[in-house]
Amino acid sequence: MSASFQAILWNKQKKWYDIVFISAILLYLITYFTINILLFPTLTFETMLIRSFGTLAIIMLHVILSIGPLSRLNSKFLVLLYNRRHLGVTMFLMASVHAFFSILQFHGNGNLHPLISLFVSNTHYNSFIYFPFQTLGFVAYLILMLMAFTSHDFWLSVLSPRIWKTLHLLVYLAYGLLILHILLGVLQLESAPIYFVMLLLGVLWLGILHVYAAYKEYRFDNRQKTEVEGWIKVAAVTEIDNNKAKMIFANGERIAVFKYDNKISAVHNVCKHQNGPLGEGKIIDGCITCPWHGYQYEPANGCAPAPFTEKIATYHTKIIDNIVWIDPHPLPEGTFIAPTIIPNIAYMEPALITKEQPFYIGWQPVANKVFSIFAKKASVVIVCIILLCVLIISFNQSHIATSYFADNATKFEGQLIANPFPALRTVQGKDIYGNPIVKTYPLFNTWKFGAVNAVEFFMKRHGKDPLVQIEGVLLESDGVQLLQLSNGELSIACGNTHSHTEKDSICCSPKYNASHEAILLNSDKAPISSLLTNTYIPVPNIRYIGKVALTGEIIDPKCYFGAMNPGFGKPHRSCAIRCIEGGIMPMLHYKDANGKNAYVVIIEENGEKINTKIGYAVAEPVTLTGKLFTIDNWKVLKVTIPNDLVRLTVKQ
Repeated sequence: MSASFQAILWNKQKKWYDIVFISAILLYLITYFTINILLFPTLTFETMLIRSFGTLAIIMLHVILSIGPLSRLNSKFLVLLYNRRHLGVTMFLMASVHAFFSILQFHGNGNLHPLISLFVSNTHYNSFIYFPFQTLGFVAYLILMLMAFTSHDFWLSVLSPRIWKTLHLLVYLAYGLLILHILLGVLQLESAPIYFVMLLLGVLWLGILHVYAAYKEYRFDNRQKTEVEGWIKVAAVTEIDNNKAKMIFANGERIAVFKYDNKISAVHNVCKHQNGPLGEGKIIDGCITCPWHGYQYEPANGCAPAPFTEKIATYHTKIIDNIVWIDPHPLPEGTFIAPTIIPNIAYMEPALITKEQPFYIGWQPVANKVFSIFAKKASVVIVCIILLCVLIISFNQSHIATSYFADNATKFEGQLIANPFPALRTVQGKDIYGNPIVKTYPLFNTWKFGAVNAVEFFMKRHGKDPLVQIEGVLLESDGVQLLQLSNGELSIACGNTHSHTEKDSICCSPKYNASHEAILLNSDKAPISSLLTNTYIPVPNIRYIGKVALTGEIIDPKCYFGAMNPGFGKPHRSCAIRCIEGGIMPMLHYKDANGKNAYVVIIEENGEKINTKIGYAVAEPVTLTGKLFTIDNWKVLKVTIPNDLVRLTVKQ
């Protein structure tokens, strides 16, 4: 106890408590990063941060919520309870890292403020399976933040114990929201049964633990009582240990009846600090000492010793024939009641032989040896559980693609096109017949923006479909390559497509008949014979395949092919929407006739921008029906939204 508020009232026990759990946290994080770097070298660092701190926070929350009922069932767990707020605030800090990087990764650097994006990107509030899980996590985080900011005793004093306790019981609401956050989020992607089993075991553990502790309390409160003329029988004097109490439930309240210095006194059982059970405490230095945090009260008047001002109710007691009786009607808090003196005849009765139980006081410099040994054993068990969790979590991850996101920008030369999507057409050698092999790289800008504006801005100055040199960062996965402009429109400059002769250098003029654009956008057929061929960069090889219906998932290609890993599925939905609405061309990932991954760029039939129309169906199973074309090494699907799009989960 302290007569004034301090940030932390340090003692040796608190220091060791913090050292142990901080060491466990570091062990978890180091183990997680080491395993994941070795197993999944292409897993992005941001994803590792989000997953490691998120899993650590939920494990810590389970430990924190276990301490309370365990302390009710076994007093040895009080050694973990006393400084539990340190553990709670640290858990909030771990959750903060997870929340910060999640919002930054999935909602930041886009066309909306991250917090606005959090609530409007995924609007499937009428669906359970596709409910916006990030909203649930954000609300839970606000609750944890409120609890962390008000955890100090200063706020307990300002708010009053009742309001403070009620506020901190919101942790159970936060826990429920976080369970839904996990079930409707990452477990929609990571489908290994062990994750669901772990989460279920955690929920069952906490549920059974709390129910069992509550059941024991219920049985205690509903024991049959003997009442005579308004007085309730407590116990024989010899059944109450010296400096300890017997508790009884009467008039809807628990009363603690203490025996000390050959006297009997009774007080209200609830501590004014955090509603701790005074009846499980002990008389130390003449004061009732709460087993939770060591708050003290004088047994005769229920007043905390000066300079403290807390008061609790007192009760009348009497002894008849060695039996302690109590009047269950409380007196005003702080009322002095002369203790009932125990008559000598009471000790003529055979005394119960009871072993002195150790008592834990957290504000003392050193804990009782029994509690110290137990704390060490409990720490070892908790660390083993944490290590087991990190191993299970790490080794059962799936959907980690073998992707590549270059660290440095590289210069590429080719032909810049804006339709049907921004891209760079390059010559990759010649085929066996001596014809140039053209490879097209879709372009996008930095962060969550497409390259349309940059390409159109450049073409206004240099003409349509010019030959350029681009400085970009290469993304590659599943045999697909894309380019990110390293510095927006400043990444594009006039250049040469190859170096046959000096006369070809520094040329921005298109080298082919641009009528291919009209063929792609306005015709059901694209006869190759009508496309004029150029010596340097041939016209796009456009071929109409036919009308098809493809089933798969709409993705944003930048994240999917390497900017994030994994970069698809419901956990990535909000980010994909921001990327697509920011101008990155949407693609459909589907399986071809051979069961292999296939990708097609989605464009609007009438040439309108599709990016703002398709967001509602991103990252979920859909069927798209449209006209399929190929252009160079890419497939393009022309559709009309929403007529040609069917959401396969719309009934859920």
